[in-house]
Amino acid sequence: MNMTIISKIYHKILEHKIRSIIIGLLLIYAGYYVYTKYLIPQLPLRYSTTKVQKSTIVSSIVGSGQVSTLNKLDIKPLASGIVTDIKVKSGDIVKTGQVLLIVDQRSASASLIQAQASYNKIVNALTATDINTYQGNIANATSDLEKSKVDVVNTVATAQATVDSAYNNLKLAEGGESSQIVTQSYQNAVIFLQSTLAKLDSSLTAADNILGIDNTLANDSFEQYLSILDSSQLSYSKYDYLQVKQLRKLAGDAVAPLTSKSPHADVDNVLVLTANALEKNIRLFADMAAMLTATPPVGDLSQSSLDSMKSSVASQRTSATSQYTSLITEQEALVNDKNSYISYQAAYQKALRDLDAAKATAVNTIQTKQFALQQYKDALYTKQNPRKEDLDSARAQLNSAIDNFNNTIVRAPFDGKVATMSAQKGVQVGGQVGDLTAAVTLITAQKVATISLNEVDVAKIKLNQKATLTFDALPDLTIAGQVTQIDNIGTVTQGVVNYNVQVSFLSDTDEVKSGMSARAAIILDTRSDVLVVPMSAVKTSGNQNYVEVLVSADLTSVINTNQFTSKNLPQKINIVMGLSDDTNVEIISGLNEGDTVVTQTSNPNTAKTTAATPASGIRIPGITGGGGGRMGG
Repeated sequence: MNMTIISKIYHKILEHKIRSIIIGLLLIYAGYYVYTKYLIPQLPLRYSTTKVQKSTIVSSIVGSGQVSTLNKLDIKPLASGIVTDIKVKSGDIVKTGQVLLIVDQRSASASLIQAQASYNKIVNALTATDINTYQGNIANATSDLEKSKVDVVNTVATAQATVDSAYNNLKLAEGGESSQIVTQSYQNAVIFLQSTLAKLDSSLTAADNILGIDNTLANDSFEQYLSILDSSQLSYSKYDYLQVKQLRKLAGDAVAPLTSKSPHADVDNVLVLTANALEKNIRLFADMAAMLTATPPVGDLSQSSLDSMKSSVASQRTSATSQYTSLITEQEALVNDKNSYISYQAAYQKALRDLDAAKATAVNTIQTKQFALQQYKDALYTKQNPRKEDLDSARAQLNSAIDNFNNTIVRAPFDGKVATMSAQKGVQVGGQVGDLTAAVTLITAQKVATISLNEVDVAKIKLNQKATLTFDALPDLTIAGQVTQIDNIGTVTQGVVNYNVQVSFLSDTDEVKSGMSARAAIILDTRSDVLVVPMSAVKTSGNQNYVEVLVSADLTSVINTNQFTSKNLPQKINIVMGLSDDTNVEIISGLNEGDTVVTQTSNPNTAKTTAATPASGIRIPGITGGGGGRMGG
């Protein structure tokens, strides 16, 4: 029975052999993946490393060409100006470096002096006077900072006090009509009304002492003379007196029952009654003033007595007016206090804003003062410890000034004979860019290498730049050279513009023959004692250059290799690069001497996995393989 089942399965496989093949391959791949992914031990990454060290970087442009021998050479001044001195004449024999002529040196000399002074200022130590000046600036800035700290603390404290006061007022104003501030205002209003009644009583007494209405004996000595020039004024005054007296009684009756807990509406009504009494009181003394004006000093009424009464009336009128103004103010205060919650809320919000502004101003003020202090400190530090870039810039400017000065002196680039001296004393030489006029022509057997450079490289080449010459035929020979000619017109070959540059030999040997192939490395810049790493260690992410750094203590050497493993992954360190040659690059910042940097990373698991293959000898029914087989149908 089992054989029957196996036979059926076998025939099913044969009937669907394509599907069976695919399933079998998938099973093999899955097993292979699991084996290589999870069963094979994973080896750690391996690193090739090097140490950051100090060295000399020489930046150069390399070109190839051929050696030839010059019969004559036209020498053109590198500087333009008036010829001030000619040292040789036609027919003279000259040696390498001999002065041929001098161009006006005044401008170049002044620039050299200035560049030297600027360089010295950076390099040389500060004088005692300079140090005192810088330290004085630092002391003043420190004092200013400390004073500002005190000032801003006081300013913020004042703003905080305003916030606290506004908050307290806001709490007092909560509750509208029943708020504490409104209740207190109405209590004050009751006290004010009581004092106003007393002032009204005093005013009526002062008026009656002149009018004699209630106190009939008070004015007996002068009553008959009152207002004799205009009797109507006396009538007005008496009428006013009686009205004030009546209004004062109404107000008094209303004020008498008032207490600190009286309804606010009752207090408001009494204020209106009292205001009416005060208005009439003001009118009373205005009419009495007119009455006294109509009263002459006659009989027993002396001028001094009359003046005294006028003074009393004026004083009472002023007092009544002042009291009326105070009452109006009291009414307005009550209205304001009723609406005070909104105003106090606005005042509180403003106080909070003012506090925030004061704090922000305080921070800004302190930061500004701290920045000013730090600037003075940095200025002193910079003077005492010039930055490398400042020093390099000053040195470059000095070297440029030296070159410009040296360019005013035309020297023989090699031994030879003066064929012609075209330059004349007092006549301009050089001048326009591309000027092909020669100042001196030398006859020589000088050897030169003529090399071809593209338009990008030739733009970096200058006359008199040093070079090293090597030769295919003489691999052990190196000769020093110097750029003595640069073509102004290029030639186009397959769309590329090339320029010929002549590099003259600074020494000669019979081993070098005319027509030999030569390779010239023209030196653009040289920097000594700088940190360098191999170019292979530098990586780029976006616009940022970086290297990978390992800790030496984490490294373990891999046997029979120059590689290491590390218990920790390398750290990415951003760097700033300077000069570079074909192999190394200068590191301006980011690394220190002795740091261990990665030059290459390899994964031993990748090679192992790639080398691994599925085991052979697996037979699938229906597929010919190994010793052969027959497809069944």
